[in-house]
Amino acid sequence: MKKIIILTILIFTIIILSNVITGAIVTKLEPSNNNTDEKLYVQKVLKETYATEMIFKGESNDWQAKYVVDKKVLSDEENTGIAKLYLIPKINYAEKMDQIWYHVKTTQGYTSATTELLENNNIELTENSPIPLSDESIVITIVYGNKTEKIVLNNTFPENIISADTAFKSTLDKYIEIYNQYPELSHTFYIELYDNNNWIISYDDNDNIGGKAYIEVDGITGESSDMKIEE
Repeated sequence: MKKIIILTILIFTIIILSNVITGAIVTKLEPSNNNTDEKLYVQKVLKETYATEMIFKGESNDWQAKYVVDKKVLSDEENTGIAKLYLIPKINYAEKMDQIWYHVKTTQGYTSATTELLENNNIELTENSPIPLSDESIVITIVYGNKTEKIVLNNTFPENIISADTAFKSTLDKYIEIYNQYPELSHTFYIELYDNNNWIISYDDNDNIGGKAYIEVDGITGESSDMKIEE
């Protein structure tokens, strides 16, 4: 009886060792700097990483407007962030207009400025602008040539997509799969939501050589693309 038990244990051990060698038992790849606590690492990075949180859109007869708000992923500060304003003319102007004036009004404040508008060029403006509430409407007034238009914008951020931190974790898994280590904390990350509702997580290793890498994460499934490099 003892011989049978010993033989059974021996056979079972051989099967396990064989599976490990052939890869039949799959385990998650551990990064080379595996002394890193992943939860703490993610918290440290996301406290300093901006992600798209609100996307206000609207249009008038001659303009399309988009007001995008980015906030630090793990920040509790409601009225802090980065606001970006995009004003896109819907028509081809017959002649150059040297300047336009715009005014953005929110319940949290306003901003206005004069900027150049070149024929057929889209406008992308970045300002230290007020951070609106997610459920409010904001109003943009544009004065161009001898015309004035007002545009009402509402938040169109989709509700059925994965969160920015989930997208980042998917990117982190892809990074570890490629490099077998965590990114250095000196890397700068940015998380943006594109019009196709996919997240783009880009990072810069800040080596002063140039070039950034990014990974696209499906906003519905959470699947990540291969890493791409921008020179």
